[in-house]
Amino acid sequence: MWLYKGKQLKIYALESDNYQLQNNSRYFPNLNIAEIVQESLQIAQERNSSAAMRELRRKFNSDS
Repeated sequence: MWLYKGKQLKIYALESDNYQLQNNSRYFPNLNIAEIVQESLQIAQERNSSAAMRELRRKFNSDS
């Protein structure tokens, strides 16, 4: 589960019956998702959501 609150992304994983705070997403283990989300939100605020999406596409295409 990802939770964005107070300008910070927190990633939790269900372990047994409890959610535990994680450093990385199990779905994107090699990416700093919290940093990427923060950068995208900043771009969207400073410019617009289309610019943020273009930057996300560029980032993911360059990492693959």
